[in-house]
Amino acid sequence: MFARTTSRLALEAMAAVLVSISCAQIAAADILVYDQSSEHHFAATAAANIDPAAVIANAGSFNALLASQSWDAVLIDCPSTQPTGGWQPTIDFIGNGGKVAMSFWDWDNNSGAGHPGLVSAFGSSGIAETVSLDGRTLVDAGTTAVFNGVSMPNSDWHDHWADDGDAFGFALASGTIGMASLSGIADPIMVLGNGGRTIAAFIIDEAGNTWLNNGSGVRLWENMYYSLVPEPNSSSLLIIAGFALLTRRRTGNASAN
Repeated sequence: MFARTTSRLALEAMAAVLVSISCAQIAAADILVYDQSSEHHFAATAAANIDPAAVIANAGSFNALLASQSWDAVLIDCPSTQPTGGWQPTIDFIGNGGKVAMSFWDWDNNSGAGHPGLVSAFGSSGIAETVSLDGRTLVDAGTTAVFNGVSMPNSDWHDHWADDGDAFGFALASGTIGMASLSGIADPIMVLGNGGRTIAAFIIDEAGNTWLNNGSGVRLWENMYYSLVPEPNSSSLLIIAGFALLTRRRTGNASAN
């Protein structure tokens, strides 16, 4: 009887711990979004879908908010104006282990809106060339799941911005991965770096009607977030917890008999 009771109590404790872990894992995420000058607000919409309490920053508030607390991930949708105070705080955030997905145009800093250390902070060794999306086709490199549910390949673009980003150079040994390429451009225009903690991307805000109408623009940002912060496998924990509770019930019934 003592062994049976001990086993039942252990199972109850395990079930409680597993349920607690599962609930903690699916709790609200801490997401900071830089949403300045965007035409379509894809990143802000995606973050709100993931967590309605996501914090949306503009050029004036971003750097102060970035330093105000720890963040699970930072999404930067910057087709034009950089934050007040520049990008050094973002570089430092990444250097301290932070997770950042950034859609930006002046990676090479040839217009002075970037930063000399920005490209290397995202795991690339340099810029191959400036790109324009107009008249070109974006192709999934097939190296990640970031384009799952996104209409690809895609050649439907608007032309809101004169500079749509840059093609990234990197050493294969660095661990940086090319995620997407553009027709006629040898190097990738979207890369996963720092062991999966950062994504450097082209101007997603240039999406045309296809991505606007079917939700692919928002879905891409959601996928980018989950690439940096994988969804918790809470279902498996709940299954185990349920099994433990079922065993408890069976043990209790056996004791009653």
